[in-house]
Amino acid sequence: MLIVDTDESFVSAVENVFAREFEVQTCHDGETALDLLVGFRPHVLILNLSLPYKDGLTVLQQSPYTPPIILAITNYVSTYIQRSCANLGVGYLLLSPKVSALRVRVMDMVNCYQSADSGMDLRAQTVLHLHILGFPTHPIGYPQLCEAIPLFFWNREQILNAEFYPTIAAICRSTNGMAVERSIRTLIEKAWNSRDAMIWEKYFPNCTKCPSNKAFIAAIASQLEYNE
Repeated sequence: MLIVDTDESFVSAVENVFAREFEVQTCHDGETALDLLVGFRPHVLILNLSLPYKDGLTVLQQSPYTPPIILAITNYVSTYIQRSCANLGVGYLLLSPKVSALRVRVMDMVNCYQSADSGMDLRAQTVLHLHILGFPTHPIGYPQLCEAIPLFFWNREQILNAEFYPTIAAICRSTNGMAVERSIRTLIEKAWNSRDAMIWEKYFPNCTKCPSNKAFIAAIASQLEYNE
C-alpha cells in the first residue's frame, strides 16, 4: 500500500491501521509519489489529489504503473474531477474521510478484487490482468486492447487477420485498423519497458523481448474464463 497525503498525522494513523495487512510506504508530495509508484508498485494507492509539486491527477496521468485499487481523497468534487478520476483508474473518491471509514472501504475493495475472477465478464477480467501487469490506462491504445483481447477469446483460430483491427477500430470509433494496431503496439511496449519482471514472467515465461501484439493478446486471452 502507498499512502500519499500532506497531513502527516493522517498518514501515520492510516499506516498504523493497515500495518498488519500490507507492506506500507508513505509520502507527502506528488513527485515522491510518482517515484514510489514506479519503484514500489503498490497494489493499493490512497492518494490525496491536493499535493505539492505534482497534484494527484498529474501523478496518475504520468505514472507508467496503475495500481489495481486506487482511492482518491479530495476536498472538492466537480464533474471534471469525477470524470478524470474514472478515466485514470480511481475506484473510489472520498471527501475528507475518517480513518475507520477508510479502512472499511479499502478492505471491501480488496475483497472484491481478490474474488473478482469468479463473477467478472471477459472485459472486466481483461482489465484486471492489465492492471496486474502495470498497464497505464490513459493512452489511446488501452481501451482498444481491452476490446481486442475478449474479441480474440471468442475466435482463437483467427491470426489477427485483416478484419481484426478494423473491427476494433469500429468498436472504439477510431480512424482505421492500422492506427489501432500501432496504438496497441505502442501501449504494450510502454508497459514492457516499465514492467515488473517477476509479474510478467508468470504470463510470459522465459520471454526476453517485448511480445508481439499477437503473442500478448493470445496470452492474456488464454487467462480468461467465460462465466455464463
